[in-house]
Amino acid sequence: MNVNQSNFDQLWQTVTANHRHAKLAQSTNSELMDALTQGQIAHQTLHLYTADQQSAGRGQHGRSWISPQGNVFLSLYVPMRTQAHDFGIDQLSGLISLLVGFYLVKMPIIEQINQIRMTKNLPTIGVKWANDLGFIDQAHPKFHKLAGILIEPVFKAINHHSTLIGLVIGVGLNVKNSPMIQNSLYESTSLSDLWQADELPDAATLYQPICEAICQAVAHHNQLTLAHHQALTEFVHEFNQVHVLTGRDVQVFLQDDREKITHAGRCIGINDQGALVLQTQQGEHSLFAGMVQLKS
Repeated sequence: MNVNQSNFDQLWQTVTANHRHAKLAQSTNSELMDALTQGQIAHQTLHLYTADQQSAGRGQHGRSWISPQGNVFLSLYVPMRTQAHDFGIDQLSGLISLLVGFYLVKMPIIEQINQIRMTKNLPTIGVKWANDLGFIDQAHPKFHKLAGILIEPVFKAINHHSTLIGLVIGVGLNVKNSPMIQNSLYESTSLSDLWQADELPDAATLYQPICEAICQAVAHHNQLTLAHHQALTEFVHEFNQVHVLTGRDVQVFLQDDREKITHAGRCIGINDQGALVLQTQQGEHSLFAGMVQLKS
């Protein structure tokens, strides 16, 4: 299904009916996954879990996600289409996290911030392969991270067989606070750093547009898995327009180990499998995993 405003309004009714909020969670992703695998909530429909704070927030590759109050900590469960009563995802691919980032950048508040930043010749917020939102300041070699995405498959025992029932899509968005990051490949930023204080939304106000972006990403992903090559080519082109690494010299590390540079070269963008493509001295390389840093 396409997610237009009418369709999303229906989906949002389901989400709000299945929305659980906690003042403090260890990890919204982990706790939502546990509730699903233990049969505490139905796995055939959308579920939303949010928290004011996390005590053990997680990012990619098992890294911690610093989780102060005032920011968004949100996890949305999307069932597999084979398991779903209504809305679901057809299959898994490396494109889904890129699509989520792509549609988060299209949220109204991000688009408004980018319009203002363009008039001031400031770098705009985009997607950094494969799971981050933020911008690259021309004066500094580091990426300024606004949001992170963590997507995890959920398996449940059904008829004594481990069955893929869906995905938990986690989004952490810095709203009021920019966590201090030490010894990292990036710096943090927040909406409060980029937006007028008197118009800054609170975290809860952003739950609906974030969920809408996720649903749009899932619907687009379903279309791409069925569509002809041209549709995929068009998405890759559109993504590379908002990809902050495109055209930049980068280094790729094994997770956070900066002593082990696996590849270095000019980032061409992504390909139709969602891989990062680098032009190196040895030719083009497609990468499906790794930590990327601007080459200093």
